[in-house]
Amino acid sequence: MMLTKRGKIFTPAILATFLSWGTSSVLAESIGGTWDGHYYYSDPREPVPFTLEINVHEAAFAGKTSEPNTTENPTTPHLYAAVKGTVSGQAVSFEKTYDGTDGQTHTVYYEGRIVAPDKIEGIWDFGRLEGTFELSRREIAEL
Repeated sequence: MMLTKRGKIFTPAILATFLSWGTSSVLAESIGGTWDGHYYYSDPREPVPFTLEINVHEAAFAGKTSEPNTTENPTTPHLYAAVKGTVSGQAVSFEKTYDGTDGQTHTVYYEGRIVAPDKIEGIWDFGRLEGTFELSRREIAEL
């Protein structure tokens, strides 16, 4: 079985990650809020931390991300992107399109699964690069 996204065949390591996801009885109806996590490249690069803010409307959501600027010659400390996606059961998919900060305007495609009420794991790609990601729901501080 080969896993493809827009005609792309994922590497065996990425495919193994996708196939190792368990099923969860967590309903995807309430993923709104702030999530912190990392995305990992399939090569030896360092993981990149990012924050995802999600606003849910029925089975669709929109939001934004922020992350450190890890481009080769950064002129700004952070990159920002708009996010739009869908939720179906435990499956989560979204597109992250950078807003032009430091010249970054590409779109990254994410496919994941809610593995616990406070955790999403999955894979990402944008053409020549691919990897995995994990997100944990940020706890709301008690007042």
